[in-house]
Amino acid sequence: MKYKVGDEVLVKGKVYRTEPEDNELPYSVVCNDNGVQIWPYLDNIVDPTEKVKVPKWFDEWYHSTDGYDNNDVQFINILSDTDIHELRYLEHGTAKITTHSFHEQDRVKFISAIINGYEVEKEKLYRIPLPNLKTSDGYQQYLSRRSKRNGHWFASRRQSNLIQAFTKAEIEQVPDAYKQYVVEVEPDENS
Repeated sequence: MKYKVGDEVLVKGKVYRTEPEDNELPYSVVCNDNGVQIWPYLDNIVDPTEKVKVPKWFDEWYHSTDGYDNNDVQFINILSDTDIHELRYLEHGTAKITTHSFHEQDRVKFISAIINGYEVEKEKLYRIPLPNLKTSDGYQQYLSRRSKRNGHWFASRRQSNLIQAFTKAEIEQVPDAYKQYVVEVEPDENS
């Protein structure tokens, strides 16, 4: 048997009804995903935790072993090891190993994310307007690329078919001469 008498467990379920209504002896009927009814006292019910927001790289690390035999306990054990301050994984579809350092305060946040679920933070995007460089009809030109695999950079006015908004990691690949012109893209601004 996995549990013994006296073990404390957290049961995930939906409150079906509470009885009695005057709460003299408060208990509730909770049905788990299999429809099994559980009758815990109301003060033993734990409210669902709000999902934490995690960076995109954490989500990539967490899913980097999809299809393998890893489970959440293994991920939690890795994060619980206070000697570990960076996570490594193979980028999807490549042989490139990616490493991300994390702060001590992130350790608990990441463990909570695995246990309670999480949302991926929207990554900040940056644009590089090129100073004193405008088109003949007056439009600002930006550092641009046609594809992420193509290493060629060029100047162009804003065009939806070009890559002109970059993540922080992508900014690191920009030629040094242009990094001084980086500006953050406003959230309501179109990419």
